[in-house]
Amino acid sequence: MLDEKEREKIALKKFSLIAPVLNNQTVNQKEYFKKLAAKPVDMPHYGPRRYTVKTFEWWLYLYRRHGLEGLKPGYRSDRGKSRRITEEIALKIREKKAAKPKLSGILLYEELVKDGVFTPDKLSQATFYRFLAQNQELVNSQDTGTEEKEMKRFAHQKVNQLWQTDILYGPYLKLGRVKKRTYLIAYIDDASRLITMP
Repeated sequence: MLDEKEREKIALKKFSLIAPVLNNQTVNQKEYFKKLAAKPVDMPHYGPRRYTVKTFEWWLYLYRRHGLEGLKPGYRSDRGKSRRITEEIALKIREKKAAKPKLSGILLYEELVKDGVFTPDKLSQATFYRFLAQNQELVNSQDTGTEEKEMKRFAHQKVNQLWQTDILYGPYLKLGRVKKRTYLIAYIDDASRLITMP
């Protein structure tokens, strides 16, 4: 079990590694972290260890959100939250949201499932929504109704991927002595909203 002094030494070592990014001393954050990942880091208590770029990015996130305390081993930034969302999954969620900021919660969830980041049996929508609620920067402003409504779940991006149709009863027409029911049939392309002709 680590004592508080050792935990603090580890936190300070992590801070020393991400400090150049925090102080704007690096031209390219990704390249800087790649250089760090290329060689072992002599970590207090643990000795020489290799860390990934994503780990350095996670430390940077933890420091910005929780300060030095967040870099101490055993500190859970998600205390009271589900442990199903790992550091890696949390980063993937943020990356996807940054790439597609207008995605609503359910569309973001579905995109991540489609990308293979997690499966519904491993991470439920309820757990996913709790994570979003605890990380308000991931919540769309349009979810609060302040901006234009988001694209509907079923909306398609490309023309002719989906046509929708509707049928209405029309008036009766008299053909000789017989009355015939008429129908109004309309087709609309889901992406362009063009009224199409069959």
